[in-house]
Amino acid sequence: MGSGAAGAQAPEQQGRLPGMPKRKQQYWLMKSEPGDFSIEDLERVVTEPWTGVRNYMARNYMLSMQAGDGVRFYHSACKVPGVYGLAEVAGAPYPDPTQFDTASKYHDESSNPDDPRWWLVDVRY
Repeated sequence: MGSGAAGAQAPEQQGRLPGMPKRKQQYWLMKSEPGDFSIEDLERVVTEPWTGVRNYMARNYMLSMQAGDGVRFYHSACKVPGVYGLAEVAGAPYPDPTQFDTASKYHDESSNPDDPRWWLVDVRY
C-alpha cells in the first residue's frame, strides 16, 4: 500500500510552539470489515497504511491522530459487531497514495498531489 508523499505534512504535525504542553494520548475507533481487512490480518502484517478513507469527517480525525494514539479495531458487517482488537497509530498522517493511483478503487481524479485531499495513518498491531 502507501509510503507517503515527499514533502507533504499534515498541518497538525508541523510542530508545536516552545513551552506548549505535550498533547495527551487520544483513542480512536477505526472500522474495517473482516472480509476486507481484519484484526487478524493486522496481527499478521503488524503495520498497515489505513488507505481508502473517503469521508471528510473521518479524514479530519485522521489528521488529528499522532503516533502512539490508541485504536479500537471495530468490525460492523459481521454476525456480532463490535471491537475485535486493540492497535495503535504508528506515525503521523501522510497523503493517501491511492487517491492518485488510477488503478485503485480509491482513485480521486480531482485530488491534487500538491494539495492532497485524502490522508492516512499507519496502524500497528
